[in-house]
Amino acid sequence: MVASEVKSADQSLAEYRLRTVRVGVWTSVFVIAAAVAYYVLPGHEPIDQRAYLLVLGIASAGVIAIAALPWRRLMASGRGMTVMYAWSVLDISLITLLIPLTGLQDSPMFFLYAFTTVFFAASYPLGAQVGLTAFTALNYVVLIGMNGWPIGPGELVLRVVFLAALSFMGSLLSLELRRQMRAQEAARSESERRAALLGAVARAGREVSSLETERVLQAVVEAARSLGFEGVNLVVYSDDGTTYRSAHAVGMPAEFTRKMHKSTVGMAGVIKDHPETLSVEDYTSHPNAVPVLLDAGFRSTIASPVWVRGRLSAALVGATTEQRVFTPQDEEAFELLAGAAGRALENARLFEEQYQNIQRLAELDQLKSDFISTVSHELRTPLTAIEGMGLTLEQRWDSLDEDLRKELLGRMNANTEALHRIIGTLLDFSRLEAGRMDVNLEAVMLRPLVDGVISRLRSFFENHDVVVDVTDDLSVRADPVLLERVIENLLSNAAKHTPNGTRIVLAATTLRGFATISVRDNGPGIPISELRYIGERFYRGGDANTRPTRGTGLGLALVREILKLHHSELEVESEIERGSRFAFRLPLAEPATAMPEDERRLASP
Repeated sequence: MVASEVKSADQSLAEYRLRTVRVGVWTSVFVIAAAVAYYVLPGHEPIDQRAYLLVLGIASAGVIAIAALPWRRLMASGRGMTVMYAWSVLDISLITLLIPLTGLQDSPMFFLYAFTTVFFAASYPLGAQVGLTAFTALNYVVLIGMNGWPIGPGELVLRVVFLAALSFMGSLLSLELRRQMRAQEAARSESERRAALLGAVARAGREVSSLETERVLQAVVEAARSLGFEGVNLVVYSDDGTTYRSAHAVGMPAEFTRKMHKSTVGMAGVIKDHPETLSVEDYTSHPNAVPVLLDAGFRSTIASPVWVRGRLSAALVGATTEQRVFTPQDEEAFELLAGAAGRALENARLFEEQYQNIQRLAELDQLKSDFISTVSHELRTPLTAIEGMGLTLEQRWDSLDEDLRKELLGRMNANTEALHRIIGTLLDFSRLEAGRMDVNLEAVMLRPLVDGVISRLRSFFENHDVVVDVTDDLSVRADPVLLERVIENLLSNAAKHTPNGTRIVLAATTLRGFATISVRDNGPGIPISELRYIGERFYRGGDANTRPTRGTGLGLALVREILKLHHSELEVESEIERGSRFAFRLPLAEPATAMPEDERRLASP
């Protein structure tokens, strides 16, 4: 039994003894009344009246004094049994005085010994019962001896054995009664404890449906504390599982809850290596005990793992300052509370994911709206320019000099090329989404391909210093048409988003069978908040109403998709005011004759 159950059993025994005192007082009153009747009524042996009445007077005064005592307070303080011992000694002594006054060997007062023995035996522990019986027998034997042994040895032995037998039967009944009381008290305590367990789990369970994770976890911790734990701690493991921290705690030292702990100490460390409910009755001798918790006085502890989506994410730990034996019901209740904490954490994560998905959908919806507006603007701008310059040439051809006509035609071609790139990008995405973009891998000489792209986009780089750091013999395995798309988009992206006069470097390095191709600029850089969106469809950084550059927001997204087809990915590094670097890797190939630029143009959609 735990301390609370022992205390409850002691209270029940004290109540039983209080009832015994009340019965004893009333029984003593009846016995004194019978003794008075014995004296008043005729037919008894001659009595020394003065001595007899004196003894009855003492007995009456004793009963009144005993009835007036504050028995509840005496029992609560532990002095009640001492007073009862004194009462029993007084009773036996008075009976011993009455026996020679009422006929000695024939005195009916002898039977009062039996009353006293049975009555007090019902309340005394076994040792006190034996002592009381021995004291009674000794008083009677001494009394008979002092009066010349008027009773033969056989009869004397019989009477003493009679008293002992009564005492034994009374003791047996008393012990059985107390055993039943303890069993009943234990059953009641167990029922109350189980009800408390179920109530605590139910309270925590009612909170699990709440979307407020903090509220649910706090309810779990409080429910665990209501099970009789002075300290409860819900710890959460780090993603790599090497450390843990307190997420919610009550009754735990602040010195412990404020710090991050290694997953090799404390009950949480044991749970990390052995994910099952564990209890320790003597925490002081446990090798994983945390010194600060020992200093706080914790002596017994229990811990249960908290699972989230099949992964050990946290642990629920309870501790008591009293050494305690944890029952299977305790462990089951703790596991249920740990399960409630796991569901709360899982709900929180699901809610967070759904919330983020909703936010991303809203962002995508805005990006698509921005995309439609941007594409409309991007298509309208070159079309308007082409239309305007075409009308000018048509209407004023003869009045324009040769240089102006060439300039207008060149501008028309430039806008036509811009329009071609926009439509080509949209068509590329259409083929990607339809799964109709084929990848024809072959050995591609990288330097000629890069030179061809830069030559074709010469107008883009009029105000930039483009440096190519690629060896002439470097060959990679890729689809030449799609690789050209990647290089073109990365270079044009760098040119559009960096100020005039800045440098753009396209470099290629080799390592362990792969070539790393990078485009680096020393432009304004990309804010950290926008880096995670780079390469997403329709995304263009900055304010849609104030951004200085044109584009559909599909260039880098197309690059990512093409690289996926090559089993590669786009790596982006950027630092504000120092520039950005876009890089990808391709496997090396044996040197091969590169596709002529004219053929690549024809193959390009």
